[in-house]
Amino acid sequence: MKIAYVVSSKKKCGPNIVILNIVKELANKHEMEIFFLDESDDDVFECVNVKSTQIKKASDLKEHLKRFDIIHSSGIRPDALVVLCKVIYRVKCKIITTIHNYVFQDLYYSYGLVKSLIWGLLWCSIWLFFDKLVILSKNADNYYWFLPSAKKNIIYNGIDDNDCLQNKKCNYRKEFNIPDDGILAGSCANLTKRKGIDLVIQTLTKEHKIYYIVAGDGIEKHNLINLVKARKLHERVYFIDFLDEPESFMSQLDVFLMPSRSEGFGLTVLESTKLGIPVITSNIPIFMELFDQMCLTFDIKNPSTLIDVITYAKKNRLHLSQKFHAIFQDRFTSSKMATKYENVYNNLFREVL
Repeated sequence: MKIAYVVSSKKKCGPNIVILNIVKELANKHEMEIFFLDESDDDVFECVNVKSTQIKKASDLKEHLKRFDIIHSSGIRPDALVVLCKVIYRVKCKIITTIHNYVFQDLYYSYGLVKSLIWGLLWCSIWLFFDKLVILSKNADNYYWFLPSAKKNIIYNGIDDNDCLQNKKCNYRKEFNIPDDGILAGSCANLTKRKGIDLVIQTLTKEHKIYYIVAGDGIEKHNLINLVKARKLHERVYFIDFLDEPESFMSQLDVFLMPSRSEGFGLTVLESTKLGIPVITSNIPIFMELFDQMCLTFDIKNPSTLIDVITYAKKNRLHLSQKFHAIFQDRFTSSKMATKYENVYNNLFREVL
């Protein structure tokens, strides 16, 4: 089977990591190639022996895609180009996309109400032309009730379960003078309003021995730093740059926080469960689904509940670590994810023949 992947760039980001993990698992069984639209400083796909080709315009992509049986895209521009090739240029192949977000919610936090409606409706109309749509959860399936049920497949994200923990480059307790009896919490995120980092900062006080390290960059970083200053939490909250390999950072945490207002899935949650780090999330439906009764949540409408949950997680860390790691092994490995994608590819391929 010949499979092409079309992505916005080769930048390291959640949707590209999903594609990378599929390729790692299946490249020895199928012929694959990655097509990307924009140059980037980093290349998440450099670790796999799969050809990658930059595409400047739809007509170029059309000529390439004629060689493939299955086209798998990710992102609004790749989705639009693939549909254009399929509908306008009559490329005879099956097309599939993965829907990584709750489109209207996510666009709203970045662009406001009007633009989120316009771009959201456009993107949803593009999805109608695909042969298959991969949805990341049952909750997302309900959210996209208006998309054809026959086209939708629910596949949880997965990550490599190999032990890739590198030597610690930095001891964060020592770096920030965090006492041994202090609870070290952390988050890795693109710093936007949607990620909810401000909810954590608004909850913390000097009275609690909770220390919070935020790894990431983004348009909200300046506002978050100002919020820390306003609340005089400079000895409780610290910022570090985005980490290419966050495992070393996560492994030093007592608890990992995912306080998102909206989230498609969140690969950093899987990284934490893989390492056996207790995860505390906001009480949005996606997290309740992923972790069932093991879910440790706080109410985003009443963030003060977070303090008690952090304290509980620290007190029961050993027990929770074992439980979270077991959940990862059972549900969220890249091999389990790739097998399900391969089943979708195979079903589509039979339709091509």
